[in-house]
Amino acid sequence: MPERAISWGELVATSGVEELVEHGEFRNEGGLDETGHGIASSHWHQGAAGAEVEVDLATGQVRVLRLHAAVYAGKVVNAFTAALQNEGSMIMGLGSALFEALVYDQGQPLTANLSDYLIPSMLDLPEELTHDLLECPGAEIHGVGETAVPPIPAAIGNAVARATGARLVELPLTPERVLAALRSQREGAS
Repeated sequence: MPERAISWGELVATSGVEELVEHGEFRNEGGLDETGHGIASSHWHQGAAGAEVEVDLATGQVRVLRLHAAVYAGKVVNAFTAALQNEGSMIMGLGSALFEALVYDQGQPLTANLSDYLIPSMLDLPEELTHDLLECPGAEIHGVGETAVPPIPAAIGNAVARATGARLVELPLTPERVLAALRSQREGAS
């Protein structure tokens, strides 16, 4: 009933206590049906990332200095392989942010193999690549998968915007796109 609704912020502000704590239970009902087809579930993978970048204003080149991701892992079974999976996901996100693009010419792919499709090399990795695998006591095995991939481009894009004042909204953040955004920003200011 909307007339009886109250926002969480209002509830906290009017409760008179400093902290409200609630407990709940969630069950993921996905899986396979009797025919072997998948049943949709609401299994979420939570991840966050932060980046520190350096942008060459003359060339538009973006260099990631530090990259950090934190992902919810439920219960980690093998810390070594989970860490490798998370680091690999971070590098995939870096590639998406700065390099990877499907390029076509009249419907024909120009980036059809790895000699044309750019991915990060060891030289493109940040000086500092760190992550946290967040566990919850008593949690079930959750899996890490590629949870760190989606927040990485956003973190890098936000860091570029903070460093330059220009917000880019298309990936990858190539030097050409960075320079175009800087030009557009200067033209808009004048």
